[in-house]
Amino acid sequence: MALIIIAGSETNATLLVSIASILAEHPEIQQKVAEEVRSTFTNEDELTASSVNKLTYLRACINEAMRLFPPAAIGGPRVVSKGGATIAGHFVPENTIVAVAQWAAYHSAERFAKPHEYRPERWLKEHPFEGDNLEVFQPFGFGNRDCIARNLAHVESRLVLAKIIWNFNIRVYARHEKWREEQKSYVLWDKKDFFCNTGACSVEGQVFYLEAWGGRWSESLMCRSKTLAEYSTI
Repeated sequence: MALIIIAGSETNATLLVSIASILAEHPEIQQKVAEEVRSTFTNEDELTASSVNKLTYLRACINEAMRLFPPAAIGGPRVVSKGGATIAGHFVPENTIVAVAQWAAYHSAERFAKPHEYRPERWLKEHPFEGDNLEVFQPFGFGNRDCIARNLAHVESRLVLAKIIWNFNIRVYARHEKWREEQKSYVLWDKKDFFCNTGACSVEGQVFYLEAWGGRWSESLMCRSKTLAEYSTI
């Protein structure tokens, strides 16, 4: 039970914090996904676990974030079955522990064009990366032993991100522009705190300035305002 709780909560926390940092660094992509979310729905109540599945660009952004910064960078270990197996042209004896290093696979130029760039369009039906081997992308594992909660993880990440995008624009503090490069991974990521500003605006409503500490959001200042042009875009 402890393993399920840790694996389920920590990996999604890593995904949401990493995609927040990525979108803050790429305001043009953040603007595009915001336009998709805010033009598809008329109010926040319409954002549900099922309705957000039609947000194809948001889903592409999540997939690309998991490729660029996989929540489990080393992949799940497996034991070679009796008699051994041939893997990538090499014979591996039985009882050998093997794993696919997700970080290495997802950053390989042999598998992905421009592997170190955040390019959500590679996950759309029409994209400029025809040579990409998308089957390599298996963040939840593969086969009978894949992640038991993969569907739940999809629901949580899409719904939470859609609600964040619906309400807020994300801007990163200058000193955290290289946040992902400073992290260390063992089995899961030993994440340092990530600080960002989020601004929400409406014609007549409340404007929130928020900060995030490793994915834990708290309100630091609130004020009344009419339209604030500085928060209409990133």
